[in-house]
Amino acid sequence: MSTDNKETETKQCTIPSVSGSISIYDYNAKQGFKEIVFKTDWTKDAESFTVEYYTDSLVIKKWYLEVPKKARKITKKGHLIIKTEAPSGTFEIDEESTEDELVVYYC
Repeated sequence: MSTDNKETETKQCTIPSVSGSISIYDYNAKQGFKEIVFKTDWTKDAESFTVEYYTDSLVIKKWYLEVPKKARKITKKGHLIIKTEAPSGTFEIDEESTEDELVVYYC
């Protein structure tokens, strides 16, 4: 196999990584709502998202066609308002993230 073929195979198998960060702010603290501000272009091709809250992370999923009832729409400014116990702050997007699922650890 030539070197050119190996480079082509490597490029085809490489999954683009998602990079950037999110910031979580108190939106309506009395009712437990937070605002997620994305500092990445990951949200650009979808309008509906679900957020799963874990004790050490958030998993945010994009939805295109079959949008579940619990999905939230992103605001015109590109922010997401959710009810969560996640801490406020700025957090890096984990390298486990994919084109359709964003993973953010905050512990």
